[in-house]
Amino acid sequence: MTKQNKKDLCKILVAAVLFVLGNAVQAGEVVRFGLFFAAFLVAGLDVLINAVRNITYGQVFDESKEYLWTPSMVTYRPDIVVIYLGTNDFSCNAQPHEQGFRKNYLLLLNKIVENYGKDIPILCMASPVDPYLYDYVRSAAEASGLKNIAYMAVSKSAYNQEGDLGASWHPNYKGHLKVASCMIPYISTLTGWAMEEKPYR
Repeated sequence: MTKQNKKDLCKILVAAVLFVLGNAVQAGEVVRFGLFFAAFLVAGLDVLINAVRNITYGQVFDESKEYLWTPSMVTYRPDIVVIYLGTNDFSCNAQPHEQGFRKNYLLLLNKIVENYGKDIPILCMASPVDPYLYDYVRSAAEASGLKNIAYMAVSKSAYNQEGDLGASWHPNYKGHLKVASCMIPYISTLTGWAMEEKPYR
């Protein structure tokens, strides 16, 4: 264990003790808040100091200003690009305005074409979170003017809400299989890949 590791471990242990005391002590709210705040400072003071320093120098995020990766660094070109965005935009009962959504979706499509060429097959998917999402995605795909593009919606009846979902309403393994099964005909059509002619088991 390095010297820095030992120092970090000590901070964690001290912060843990202060946190436990804050929960266990029978004292006023001010005392308990002080213990919790002390635990926070012990564990995270370095992070706060670095954040303030970076903000002072005009760099909010602690990362290099240089791009570490650009598409030109690799020669890989995918067979197809699948876009499955918008669920979180519509999941909080505050749908974005269609014009703004379409504008940014088109920017994404243009970036994909810029990186992979105008002939790259693109499948735009809409989740079942909101019926308007499909209209937004369809509108953007049609406005793109791209020839090798398709759009589809995953219906709420494509998987069940009880057995096909896992953490935070995301599909589990079985749910992903069902969503993938919905995608296969579109991908086959866009890419020319043959679909297997066999029944599901």
